Amino acid sequence: MSAPTKSFNTLLLGASQSGKLTLIEFLRKYADPGYTIQENKLGDGLFSKTRTVSSVAVQTDLPSYFISKAGKRVDYGAFLDADYEDYEDELNNRTQYLLEREKSTTTPANFNLIDTPGLNDTNTTIFDESHIVTIFKALLSIESIHLIVITIANNPFTEDLTNALKAYIDLLPEFNAHIVFVHTRIDYAGLHADGIDFAQSLIEKRGLLHVIAGRNTVPHVLIDNKDCTQTIRNCITQNTLRTILAMAKLNRPVRIQFTHINKTTKMRVVDHILRMKCEAVMEAREDTCLKKGIELRLPVLKELYYPARTIAECEELLGNIRRDIAFHDRPYLETLHEEFYQQTWGTFKLLQGVKRMQYPGPKERLAPDFVQHILDHVESSVQNVKEVKEKGGKGWDHWSVRFRRKKFCSSSYHVRICIERRKIYAAQIKKGKDEAREIKHKLQSLQGELEVFLNKLRALGEHEFIRNILDDVKQTVYLIYCTDRPQIDFQGLDEMIGEDVYVRGIANSAMNLEKFYLKKWTLPDGYERDPDCAGQEEVTDAPDATPVKTGRYYKDAEDSRDNIIRVLAVDAKEE
Repeated sequence: MSAPTKSFNTLLLGASQSGKLTLIEFLRKYADPGYTIQENKLGDGLFSKTRTVSSVAVQTDLPSYFISKAGKRVDYGAFLDADYEDYEDELNNRTQYLLEREKSTTTPANFNLIDTPGLNDTNTTIFDESHIVTIFKALLSIESIHLIVITIANNPFTEDLTNALKAYIDLLPEFNAHIVFVHTRIDYAGLHADGIDFAQSLIEKRGLLHVIAGRNTVPHVLIDNKDCTQTIRNCITQNTLRTILAMAKLNRPVRIQFTHINKTTKMRVVDHILRMKCEAVMEAREDTCLKKGIELRLPVLKELYYPARTIAECEELLGNIRRDIAFHDRPYLETLHEEFYQQTWGTFKLLQGVKRMQYPGPKERLAPDFVQHILDHVESSVQNVKEVKEKGGKGWDHWSVRFRRKKFCSSSYHVRICIERRKIYAAQIKKGKDEAREIKHKLQSLQGELEVFLNKLRALGEHEFIRNILDDVKQTVYLIYCTDRPQIDFQGLDEMIGEDVYVRGIANSAMNLEKFYLKKWTLPDGYERDPDCAGQEEVTDAPDATPVKTGRYYKDAEDSRDNIIRVLAVDAKEE
């Protein structure tokens, strides 16, 4: 019985008209040479063709291509050497050369290509969370992602494009090591050694992308995604398509259910507004304690607010620490270091001698935060490279390789070094556990002090007032800590999508977010609802679940809560 065919998921992102759907069409033709590219699916340079998330599956054994002339193999890279003057004639030649497909020794695999609308979609006038919702609704049905392709059109960088790319990369922190930039609409003639201006422009663009990505080891590939009949151009394109798919096979899968995403700008603005509202409510609660103390001739009653809030904050902080430890203390492999070398003729300097890669390098060793790790996994993808000499690797604290390219065209070396996530974050995990122990001790002390104080107040018959104050402080602190979290997991995002939390404007989103978080907040056993909330539906997670509070809590806490949100939202919009 043959082994099942492995599958690899590739997510394509990029600005509108950057060539995502076109690239998919070319990948389909690469996998099946008999496939006819659907011209009606290609963009026209004005309007995006992709309006929803769609997936296409292809199967291929990743063959390479070469050209021949009169039965002899030709190294087309030589035409782009600085001494070769008729390179454009050779690139445009349609008759002298024959495109041939090499027999592959690789096991066939399935590649699922997932196309997405551009964040700066030309079919819309407003950039909002609807694009992100559309993308992540599709991702939640996928078990894992192996590669993220970000297409970059051969156009000048605009502010909108830069912001869109930052949004993509900032949104997916755990996928950063799986990104490849694919530069589309590249005229291969510009890769000649004489193309100094083109090379300089490309190097500057790569530098900007490295800044946006936060690392300078992100792979870049160049492709002229036009269906042409020139043999050499077509051969370059086919081998480039192979390189892209080979990256998906090299990468370790990132499992969707165990990942977090960074909140978007709108999410952070909504969090900020809800947090400001909660701080205002906490001030109102303090005033309530003060007024009640004057009424009962117990000025010290206002002191109830401070230990109650501190205890609630410690409990939320302890919960956050435990969540962080649970997330980081996992055996899943994460990328520790990555390098990608591709021979692209004169653009990034011809490699005449030996190329060396190593980890850790001199800069890593000198960095103040550098930590020496025992490596768990080293995997590489090699094409048209010879004389490979490796040292170190799995089980070692270092790795290095020395090699030469085999020929001018299509030589590449891609390596990824991984270790378990819990090893990368070992110091952070230890620090979190130490902090958790300290907070537990602090909680025990505070709770003892508060209980003594509460017993005195209960003796005066203010049991219900005390319970209301304590529960409301806990609830408001819970909301504050929810809004302080910079990330959200995929399950939480999915639930927010289902609740349409961010569908409308800032003010409505803030009120929707509060309702969403309150549904997650369970009250202590025996809680009696505020009479003003009578008639409102109780929300339960199960038939025997503890009710959660969805209505208005107390009359003295009304404080024009929704008006606070609307005012803050208007201020945020004006800013």
